[in-house]
Amino acid sequence: MAPARTLRYAAGPRRVADEAAARAAAGFDPVRARGGQPGRVPRAEVAPRGLGRGRGRLRSRRRGRDRIRGFRTADGTRLRARPVEPQDAEFTETVKHWLMGGPAEMTAQMKRQIFTEDHEAFREMVRTFLAKEVTPYYEQWEKDGIVSRDAWRAAGKQGLLGPAVPEEYGGGGQQDFRYSAVLAEEFTRAGAAGLAVGLHNDIIGPYLTSLGTEEQKRRWLPGFCSGEIITAIAMTEPGAGSDLQGIRTHAEDAGDHWVLNGSKTFISNGILADLVIVVARTTPEGGAHGLSLLVVERGMAGFERGRNLDKIGQKSQDTAELFFHDVRVPKENLLGELNGAFVHLMTHLAQERMGIAVAGIAGAEHLLEITSSYVKEREAFGRPLAKLQHIRFEIAEMATECAVTRAFLDRCIADHSAGALDAVHASMAKWWATELHKRVADRCLQLHGGYGYMAEYRVARAFTDGRIQTIYGGTTEIMKEIIGRSLLD
Repeated sequence: MAPARTLRYAAGPRRVADEAAARAAAGFDPVRARGGQPGRVPRAEVAPRGLGRGRGRLRSRRRGRDRIRGFRTADGTRLRARPVEPQDAEFTETVKHWLMGGPAEMTAQMKRQIFTEDHEAFREMVRTFLAKEVTPYYEQWEKDGIVSRDAWRAAGKQGLLGPAVPEEYGGGGQQDFRYSAVLAEEFTRAGAAGLAVGLHNDIIGPYLTSLGTEEQKRRWLPGFCSGEIITAIAMTEPGAGSDLQGIRTHAEDAGDHWVLNGSKTFISNGILADLVIVVARTTPEGGAHGLSLLVVERGMAGFERGRNLDKIGQKSQDTAELFFHDVRVPKENLLGELNGAFVHLMTHLAQERMGIAVAGIAGAEHLLEITSSYVKEREAFGRPLAKLQHIRFEIAEMATECAVTRAFLDRCIADHSAGALDAVHASMAKWWATELHKRVADRCLQLHGGYGYMAEYRVARAFTDGRIQTIYGGTTEIMKEIIGRSLLD
């Protein structure tokens, strides 16, 4: 760091006022110089050369004499030049902070405003749970391709399942999405995508609580909250992804039951699930006005599970093919209105997309943290990577993108908790946060070099685990279509 006396920018008329402001902030008296004598730092010692026509350059003999004899102040008064001694460290740091905007630890991350003490206490509980019940076993789950059911029961015992389910059914009774956001953030930071608590709580839970009959709630929700009943939702088919209009799985009315036939794929929790909400055609034409939600339970005749699909990421999160061959689904297992599934799905997709968005920004922030630590420790050419300007620029760009995205996501979280978030802004949050995560994961892996390609490094797993976020819950392209239609149709 150069002495404080050299930190002067020849930026036109503002330069004198700017320097004065810096010195005032440091408690420096602009009238009385060091040793109690009036004066200022001579121009020749503070102004860099060659910074523009007529500025910072000694262009005449008179200016040459000024350099020897003294210099003129802003009001034209000639003052005698005095030898300048290096400033003390406190003054130097004060000027540096003023010029650079403050210490990095003060400016890198804004204090979040959306959480209360209760939310932060819940966050600590989630971290304790993860450290005790998840992290020690996660590597084995990754190898097995499935999470232990004991982990689900432990989550239920800890109160992490069904936080929005009414207390009378065994839930937490908290209609506050901020608790779900805390769960999503902490599970993401722990790299524990396999235990799909967000899917269970934020996607399937609302269907059961808002659409279920009293009998259905009493039958399913206590187990849902205890972890005894693990859930899944089956929409995607081999020939129909984001296009719900193309669903072919169908159910025929057989009096006191439905006869369900068809297949689904890419179903998260497909192997473990005890209860699956199936989207099926209940009219010959299907489409927006011919789909219904039928609940298929473990053990129903004709309900079969295919292979546990081998994915590039989230390996401990069981993802399966499901097959339905003349499955007799009781009429009591119709969830919501007959032929009303399309509306039900559109109503609850906003929360699903918010959950994915929250995980996306949390993942990007965590990758930035671990990469910032890595480049401080890793050396190349005899010095830490963090000393290289390119590395600093990369970190600066990612930090800025994360900070801007976090501000928007926190606003969306607050709005959703208040019941005010619309589908368009949920789509904006989902596509932007997940695409940001994808970019940050790629750049952070690059900054790790060869180590970033090693599976034992968190950045490598985050790179593969997070890649699915721009696909499930509606692809980025679908999100843009929703946004575009809202603006142009």
